[in-house]
Amino acid sequence: MNRFFYNVFMYLATPFVLIYLLYRAFKSEDYRGRVAERFGFKRLGITKPVIFIHSVSVGETIAAAPLIKQIVSDYPSHQVLVTTSTPTGSAMVKKLFGASVEHCYLPIDLPGSVARFLKQITPQAAIVMETELWPNLIHQLAQAKTPILLANARMSEKSMNGYLSKAAPLMHEMLNNLDCVAAQYASDGERFTNLGLPNDLSLIHI
Repeated sequence: MNRFFYNVFMYLATPFVLIYLLYRAFKSEDYRGRVAERFGFKRLGITKPVIFIHSVSVGETIAAAPLIKQIVSDYPSHQVLVTTSTPTGSAMVKKLFGASVEHCYLPIDLPGSVARFLKQITPQAAIVMETELWPNLIHQLAQAKTPILLANARMSEKSMNGYLSKAAPLMHEMLNNLDCVAAQYASDGERFTNLGLPNDLSLIHI
């Protein structure tokens, strides 16, 4: 699968995603009032240059906490925006960081939704936790020449084989758009290289 077919799939799936989000909004206040946010329509209070961090959910947010706190401390002239994909992740961001960071859901990975989101924040740098790589997000960040770091990166052998068999061109494109990968272990780094991470790209084992 390449990005063209990925986008076709995403557009076909969008009505079902919207129905699911509306259903969850009806059942749970964690989703209520935030459906438009999933499509990049939320107005954010951006007043400074943005450092953008996507921490996905609870576990990734906790793992990223020391890094996020250090960035907030080291870059007082910037606004740190932390995005998540789940209500529990959203709640954890608010619990750990309060008003020291801006927060919203990462929009669904549709070209228009991502474009609306990035046009509003125009990040100076982007940090993505673990393996939360979204093709349109990575593509548009790279098109804008935004430095992209994949932090605490992990890749199991099973996941690598799945990408190789089903989405090798898509993964190759994304990995070639990254500027640095900080892998959890050397074995994770090797698997990213097998998937197409350029040999001359900064690869750090943590």
